[in-house]
Amino acid sequence: MKGREPRWLPLLRTLAAVLFVAMGALMAVSYRQHSSLLRHRTREATGARLDARLVSVSENIHHLHTQGNRPVFLLTAARDEVYDDGHHQLSGVSLTLYAPDGTERARITARHAVSYPASGLVIFARDVVAWTREGVRLRTDELHYDRATEVVRTERPVAFEHPNAWGESQSAEVRFQGEQHPFVLLRTVRLRFAPKESATEPRLPWTAHAEAAFFERAMLAVQLVGDVRIRRGAEDLRADRLEGRLDRAHRIRELVAEGGVRLHSRTAMTTGEITSERLLLFLTERQDPARALALGSVFARWHSRTGEQHLHSPRVELTFSARGGEIVPRSAWADGERVSVALRRSSDSASDETRVQAHRVEVLFREETGAPHRVRASGDVHLELLPTRSTPPAEKKTISAREAELELEAERSRVTRGRAEGDVRVEIEPREGTKRVLQSAALLVRFDPETQKITHLIHSGQVRYWEGDRRAQSEHAIYEAESGWIRLRGGDPTVWDARGRTRATELDVNPREERSSARGRVVTMYIPHPENARPLPFSERDAPIFIAADRLEVDHRARWARYTGAVRAWQQEMYLTAEELELREGERLLIARGHVHSALFRARRAEMTSDDPIPVLVSAARLTYRETERTLLYEGGVSLHRGSQRLTAESLAVVMKPDTAEIERALAERHVVLTEAERRAYAERAMYEARGETLVLEGTPARVEDDRHRILQQGARLTFLGGGDKVLIEDGEGARRVRTVRLIPRGKP
Repeated sequence: MKGREPRWLPLLRTLAAVLFVAMGALMAVSYRQHSSLLRHRTREATGARLDARLVSVSENIHHLHTQGNRPVFLLTAARDEVYDDGHHQLSGVSLTLYAPDGTERARITARHAVSYPASGLVIFARDVVAWTREGVRLRTDELHYDRATEVVRTERPVAFEHPNAWGESQSAEVRFQGEQHPFVLLRTVRLRFAPKESATEPRLPWTAHAEAAFFERAMLAVQLVGDVRIRRGAEDLRADRLEGRLDRAHRIRELVAEGGVRLHSRTAMTTGEITSERLLLFLTERQDPARALALGSVFARWHSRTGEQHLHSPRVELTFSARGGEIVPRSAWADGERVSVALRRSSDSASDETRVQAHRVEVLFREETGAPHRVRASGDVHLELLPTRSTPPAEKKTISAREAELELEAERSRVTRGRAEGDVRVEIEPREGTKRVLQSAALLVRFDPETQKITHLIHSGQVRYWEGDRRAQSEHAIYEAESGWIRLRGGDPTVWDARGRTRATELDVNPREERSSARGRVVTMYIPHPENARPLPFSERDAPIFIAADRLEVDHRARWARYTGAVRAWQQEMYLTAEELELREGERLLIARGHVHSALFRARRAEMTSDDPIPVLVSAARLTYRETERTLLYEGGVSLHRGSQRLTAESLAVVMKPDTAEIERALAERHVVLTEAERRAYAERAMYEARGETLVLEGTPARVEDDRHRILQQGARLTFLGGGDKVLIEDGEGARRVRTVRLIPRGKP
């Protein structure tokens, strides 16, 4: 026995029936509205009447239109409604288009279509699919085909696809032009393309956006116009216009971008960017960037966590490689009238900046990181290192050469070493002080990887140095940036200025501290000048003065110099030797120490055989010369030779005549012994006056011994007059008497 049916069940059945009828009515209304809209658009396009009457209906039609024996198109439909104005309304329609050679080149299918045989216009609607033999497939809601112009177009959104590309657009147009391949125009387009993926290595597609796209099979090219943007993963290319050139397999192998071009790429370690007026990007079969050529006001930038590099050039060519799913740069080659590269640490760092300018620059990148590791420049190269600190010893350094190369650290992309060749010129400009210039055939540069400052400049081959009026030359030179020393080596290093020159085996100059030093076979030549303070005891104004030694140290600021080790100074026949020679120009003072030997002044022969003065030879432990007083002070074991005459003492002070090397007067003190032929004199003090050839001996007592005449004369003061045998004797009480030193028995007063 059946249970009683619930009251709500009949109500539910009634509601379901109503909904079914409503859905059917809605679909019918939608179809009629779509047909009405299609007829309305058709009327607008063809001028067809709205009151056209149905004449006949056919099922499963098949119409092949030919010209001669050549097929033009094939039209098939499940239903064909013919109206009295001549147009057809088709359902389940397919239109096949043939090329002049009779091969199929395109096909269009749709649920509905309206055909006007008189005008050759066919309008497809609902689930429209267009296919070309090149593999292009379009999907849209409405499509117009004009047989007279062989053009297929739509203003409705289009989805299209290709074996290697797919996308969407707001409208589309395909032109079949005789025997030529079709021309495709898409507006407000979004395009994606990629090679066929392999199961082992899937590839990311390229995505393109533009206001319009053109595809021309005959030219194997696709063009994007208007705010173009094409990207894949970390690669992003933007331009006003872009043309893609295809290979026979319809793969994009070359992209040509123009107008406001910007290429941006990124890896796990670095970020790169290129802007230019025009860019050619060449792709591999796998659609990976292989090479790029940027033209017109090119600016390239690479940035990482530790630093960044900038490149400006009229033309830049780059190569790329694929690594682990990333595209990394391999090299960048820039040339043009002037190429510039800037290397710096992270943008917020206050470290020094390195700039390179040349006619040609090549940047090589590390494949594992994509970071630059070598920069090569050629053709009128200028390398600038700009300090950011304003405090000394901040210096701007500029290197010029025909060729140059910089090496960057692997992990942090910081410059570690550089080299330059061909007419190398280095200019060092301190914020305060004189500019310094070094020239050579080749140069090696070492950098501090932390601060990016130069630590050493190593020159080789015909080195030349300038600083104000000072010059230097050698075969090699090393500049130490931290200390400021320039060390000249090889090829007889020489430094000179208007005052003289110095040559040595090793020669060092420090312009920052105003110091110099030389070692090994040191030879200095001074050029006398009336305006120069001359702490050297040489009197000739027109003859150079030479100083030779093992070592030299100079403090230019204090105007002080010290020669050590087998020192010899001379001017013509006058000379001075010692173990150490110290010159103080400010005080106009000379000090010689250790085994001093000299011939610095002249006097007449002791034998009175000639009036011509001869050099007087003096040796001592120490010599002090004061230019302002024209005084020579010998100390410690003094020994003087004048012809056959010899004088020994502990101290000898000699005053020379102005502007001449002749003696004016002299004073010998402590243990004075004067020896002449067979005559000797002993005193504590001996004073000599050149004007009257007067010699005064003082002692307790002073005495004279004459072995030849067996005479001895003594007193508190003995004065020899006129250089002869007459002597004025004074005792301790001031009594005077004049005697001739002869025929006095020895030992008797």
